[in-house]
Order: sequence, then structure tokens, then C-alpha cells
Amino acid sequence: MNDPKNKPCHHFPIKETVQFLGADLSAGVALDEVARGQKEVGPNRVTARRGTSGWRRFLKLLTEPLIFVLIAAAAISA
Repeated sequence: MNDPKNKPCHHFPIKETVQFLGADLSAGVALDEVARGQKEVGPNRVTARRGTSGWRRFLKLLTEPLIFVLIAAAAISA
């Protein structure tokens, strides 16, 4: 079996992953294994990050050099 430290986990086939985890496909991972994993690495949670607001993204677009070129071209043609 490949060393899991050298390859991302999603590159392994299902059989190798199940074997490495010591799990059973019909029963899943044992509760004591889940508790041990949560103690070692913490719970499996996704943390929400606030995105940039719409008006900030718009103002950031106005600082791009190409925008200045387009504004200058519009002014010249007007």
C-alpha cells in the first residue's frame, strides 16, 4: 500500500483507504476510532469566512490599470 503521508488522501482507491482506516464499508469507522481522531485533530468542521462586500470588489476594479486606459480612451473619443 502507498504511504499516505506522501500522497493526498483523495488519490487512493476506496479499498486502500478503507484498509488504511481499519474501517468496514457496511459499518463505517468504530466510535472509539472517531473519538480518538477527534481528540488528535479536532472535529471535522468547515469554518465560514466572510467574503468581500460587493462595493469593495467594485472599488478594487477601479484601481486596475486597464480601467484607467479605458477611461482615457473614452475621454479622448468623446
